[in-house]
This record gives sequence, C-alpha cells and structure tokens, in this order.
Amino acid sequence: MSDMKYNTDQLRDSARSDRQASDAADAAGRGLGGASIGAGIFGDIDGGGGLAGALGSAQSDHVRAARAAATKADNQAGGTDQTAAAGDHLTAATTRIANQGTVNRVADGMGGS
Repeated sequence: MSDMKYNTDQLRDSARSDRQASDAADAAGRGLGGASIGAGIFGDIDGGGGLAGALGSAQSDHVRAARAAATKADNQAGGTDQTAAAGDHLTAATTRIANQGTVNRVADGMGGS
C-alpha cells in the first residue's frame, strides 16, 4: 500500500515554464521601455510629431502589458509551487496512513493483501 503518490513533478515543470514566461515578458517590457520614438524618425513630414506621440502611447501600453504579464506568470508559478508542496505533503500523509497496521489488518480481513 505504500505506492500512493501525487505527481508533483509536472506541477514543478509548469512553475518553471511560468517563470520562463515571466522572464521573457519582463525582458520584452524592458526592451520596449528602452526604445525612444521621436518625430525625427519620420523625416520632415506633416503630422510626424502626432504619429510619434501615438506610437509612444502605444509603446507605453505595451510596456505596461508586458510587465503585467510578467507579474501574472510569476504569481502563477508561486501558486503552482505551493500546490506541488501540498501534493508532496499529501503523498507523505497518505503513505503514512496506508502503512499503518490498522489499515493493513482491515485489508487483510477483507481478503486483500
């Protein structure tokens, strides 16, 4: 009866993937945040300043979204790690209970082994 186990390895793999996603989103946010958009990139055209302003606003939105995605993935990884730890605890507890003499006697009395 000592083979009861929760599969927490997959949870830990998922948490690692979430952390990688968090790191990638954070890097994207830093990369976008480091770029500058000025009217000069459009040359000498009417409305270049307005276009640069609109692109700058969209850039800021993307930076915020990337940072939010990084935080969300990191939080999800933490929750997944906690779930894996709970699974490890449950594995230990159920194995301990399954190995108790009382449980084995009941199983023996029912014709089990």
